[in-house]
Amino acid sequence: MYEKMKKELLEALKDMLADSFKVKTYTVFKNGKEVEAFLITEEDSAVSPTFYYKNYLDDYMKGVSVEDLAKEIVAAYFFASQQYSFNATDFRDFNAQKNRIVYKVVNAKEYADQLPNIPHVEFFDLAIIFYCIINISKEESISYVITNSLLEIWGISKEELYEIAHQNFPKVLPLQISPITETIYEGFKDRGLMEETIETLPDDFIYVVTNKYQKFGFANIFYPRLLETFAKRFGSFYIIPSSTEEALLFPTSTNMGVDEIKYMVRTINGDKNIIQPDIFLSNSIYHYDAETGKIDAYL
Repeated sequence: MYEKMKKELLEALKDMLADSFKVKTYTVFKNGKEVEAFLITEEDSAVSPTFYYKNYLDDYMKGVSVEDLAKEIVAAYFFASQQYSFNATDFRDFNAQKNRIVYKVVNAKEYADQLPNIPHVEFFDLAIIFYCIINISKEESISYVITNSLLEIWGISKEELYEIAHQNFPKVLPLQISPITETIYEGFKDRGLMEETIETLPDDFIYVVTNKYQKFGFANIFYPRLLETFAKRFGSFYIIPSSTEEALLFPTSTNMGVDEIKYMVRTINGDKNIIQPDIFLSNSIYHYDAETGKIDAYL
């Protein structure tokens, strides 16, 4: 069924687009898994939103015509193409990309085959990898992973790359943090600067950390001075890898033990209605000591 849908969808897209467009199929690694994707490219254009065949299989099996699926894809392509301008030479121009660079946290085991080819920083059972964001919103993000080859072209080191991403993160993916009960019922509130936000947080038992786009959100734990500032307000705490898109901060004053928290994490991660496989991060938990500023892991 999948191969039949893919073949028909490609034919429908080619019939719908002018001869100057090409539809290119390729395999990508998404959260460590091989996934078939395709791009729509026009002559002299280097970048396009990435579309995943599997995202359209359910609709196809429910009877949605390939013509309607193709119309949806073409509309999404032209909408995205109007949001930014990007040329092939831009990839090689470090100065053109410098302010777009951020990092993402992934499961190191899931990415084991890819890590030798991309700059990364180990963090217990996780790895920090680097992306260049072309366009981002809550609905979608258009980005590409930075490889060792691209780093050589740019002529910078992994250490320089990390520092650039660290400086960019607050500007490109602004922090959001709120009590979990408030998040569930009201969403995130804008409270101002990070220090002011944490100072005015109401007491709760878990706090949700992400960013305004809710993309790459676990990486927001590395937001400058976040952990230190949170510890000054709440004391020592656990860092729970809710998903690649967010982290949960759990003050130790709640008196839940490590085994209880790990059981909770495994239970939630095991429910695919809550945590989908493509955003799963880890079953481990991490502990930040307010006195020493040290992070330990319970793997």
